[in-house]
Amino acid sequence: MGPDLYIICPLEIEARALLTLESVDPARLLISGPGRAVTGAVAQAKAAGAGSVVLAGFCAGLAPTPIAPPIAEVRAENGAARRPTICPGAARAVSIVGVDRLLTTPEEKASLRAQSGAELADTESHHFAAACEELGLSWGVVRAVSDGPNDALPTECAGWIDAEGRTRTTQVLADLARRPSLALKVRTLARASRLAAAGLRDAVREATR
Repeated sequence: MGPDLYIICPLEIEARALLTLESVDPARLLISGPGRAVTGAVAQAKAAGAGSVVLAGFCAGLAPTPIAPPIAEVRAENGAARRPTICPGAARAVSIVGVDRLLTTPEEKASLRAQSGAELADTESHHFAAACEELGLSWGVVRAVSDGPNDALPTECAGWIDAEGRTRTTQVLADLARRPSLALKVRTLARASRLAAAGLRDAVREATR
């Protein structure tokens, strides 16, 4: 890991997955919180001396892909597209589209796939790429799929992460008490998150060696 490379994870669970890597310096691993909050972490990294920044975390799959495919392009829903300057990948590289909402149904994912042509989606990459370019930072995106194109998420999960990217355990338990049928979906999400965390570690290890 180069001395001026910082990693930004939107969620605490993503950052924890990377702290086991010898190539990741905890002092240069930032947790931004979800969505547009990533721009504040980019500015923080720049102020700390970063020359390059990698956005690393989970994402939604809009089409079948490997769990953590190389990402060659970041798109926005307005059609704007940016290409990473580091960690671009080569063969089988895909595109990711950034949106300002959570995709919870296969129908929403299929619609976005048809509209954007992207294979992956998240709520940070478009804001991240724009902020990096504005501040003159080299940048890359590493994502691991935590829910595929045919996977549905419970609508309640939008309230399970706070603004700092931490899991709101009390809210999860409250939702489970109110709707016990969520238990199976929570277990499925937990299993998918573990698989995504392993894929993310492998991809970041490769990108930072």
